[in-house]
Amino acid sequence: KKPGDQVNALLELAGTYIQFGQPQRAKELLVKAEQLHRTLPTNSQIVQTSFEIAYTHYYRAIGDWKQAFEYQQKVFDVERN
Repeated sequence: KKPGDQVNALLELAGTYIQFGQPQRAKELLVKAEQLHRTLPTNSQIVQTSFEIAYTHYYRAIGDWKQAFEYQQKVFDVERN
């Protein structure tokens, strides 16, 4: 698989872990996806937004409402522009 495809797959899998009540495993995958994403030559705004959405869901799942709100604001800022 291409690294970009791997990043997307990790983000999707992290979302699945969040849905099934395993936020710690999701966090591990989000960190791994970020590390892989940093090796890519381009920084797609779509992928960045996907990370922000994923972290919004992660922080909601662990009850960190302040962080969830901050990541949600980043998503809204992108959508407004």
